[in-house]
Amino acid sequence: MGVIITSAICSIVAIFCFSTAYRQHKEKGFVFNNAWLYASQRERENMDIRLKKRAYLVSRNVFSLLGVLFSLLAATILFETSWLQYLGYSLMGALAILLCIYAIVQYVTGERLCTSIEAEKKSNPV
Repeated sequence: MGVIITSAICSIVAIFCFSTAYRQHKEKGFVFNNAWLYASQRERENMDIRLKKRAYLVSRNVFSLLGVLFSLLAATILFETSWLQYLGYSLMGALAILLCIYAIVQYVTGERLCTSIEAEKKSNPV
């Protein structure tokens, strides 16, 4: 019984992640990104559209991968076959590593975009 409940909880979390990823894809709703979370209301209103689109893109990709990760976890917990569990846990580990690498790469490229936008603003003062 506990296996079914745990699998159902993981499935609900996966559905939440996929629905959040869809809303991020449509650029609606709250932006789950550090640049957006830590910005003040005034900074959010004046944020360059390229930064906002990038924040939605990164958030969409991260929530999509988290949805896949939780879906795999739910399937791995539900099906108690040893080879399938080994395969599922291996895929989840690979996805978790991929997600961390993706987040680091996107952070670095996001910082480069910020510096290029700031340089652009300094060269073209309005």
